[in-house]
Amino acid sequence: MSELVRSQLNIFFVMVTGGLAAGLVLEVFRVFGERRGSGKLVRALLELAAFAAAGFLTSEFLFYCDNGKVSFEGIASFIAGLLLWKKCFCGILNPIGGNYGEEKFRRKSNRI
Repeated sequence: MSELVRSQLNIFFVMVTGGLAAGLVLEVFRVFGERRGSGKLVRALLELAAFAAAGFLTSEFLFYCDNGKVSFEGIASFIAGLLLWKKCFCGILNPIGGNYGEEKFRRKSNRI
């Protein structure tokens, strides 16, 4: 395997992991805001903090992969990680309450 292919595979797997980690961070902040029962202002501030944390996390993953160089492969891999989080893991932190769990339950119960 050539050095270029090895480098691209490294970027792909690290950025997919970064997308999964960003999805986890966003959901942790969302669940924290729901469980606290905070007002709209606190939830908005928590959402801004979540996006700031996800942005910092993304920059650190990009720096590890390719010294901070933003490339199509890195962004596409990161989005693939976010979509993987949304498809496979979204809603596992708050399975009983929250919008995601109720929405999935309603869709399954309407089929019957």
